[in-house]
Amino acid sequence: MAGTVKSLPSSLEEEIMGKERKLSAGSKLFDLVEKIENVVCGVTLTGILIVVIIQIVGRTIGRPMPWTEEGTRYLFLWMMWVALASGFTRVESARVTYFVSIMPKSLRKVCSLLYIVIDFATFLFILYFGGQVFNMQLMMNEMGAAIMIPMAIIGFCLPVAGILGMIGVVQSVLEYQHLVAVPGRDEQ
Repeated sequence: MAGTVKSLPSSLEEEIMGKERKLSAGSKLFDLVEKIENVVCGVTLTGILIVVIIQIVGRTIGRPMPWTEEGTRYLFLWMMWVALASGFTRVESARVTYFVSIMPKSLRKVCSLLYIVIDFATFLFILYFGGQVFNMQLMMNEMGAAIMIPMAIIGFCLPVAGILGMIGVVQSVLEYQHLVAVPGRDEQ
């Protein structure tokens, strides 16, 4: 087929996964948040790798370093909470849809609405109570045992995850509504 040029997809991953994005007024903000999440997760994962290698080398030469275990734990907490929030951006969170898919359409809509409300409420809960933990760590000037850094730096990952998760749920509703809605068994 000479003369026919097929354009490349804007995101091969999204085309493969069938996750077409409907751009919204908040798309630029959502893209920025996604970049921040990716950087935080990438930096913490790289940090974990480096710290674990240091830990292995230290144990191998007979000089274990106690700070490496604590450092790995702190980096993992940041990575895990930010990655959890990031999973809600494109409706990538785990959910069981089989029973919802065999329900009548009206009940499927209710279930989709419940999914949104419960997810948003969960992240609001994480923001509120995580913020309280963070404030308590600040007031008590709590420090890490081996690394001796303020524990508020670690506790701050909870309210951050709450905010990022709520933004992700809003993005799911605005830009990936077709993924939030569960199709019936006869519609798939």
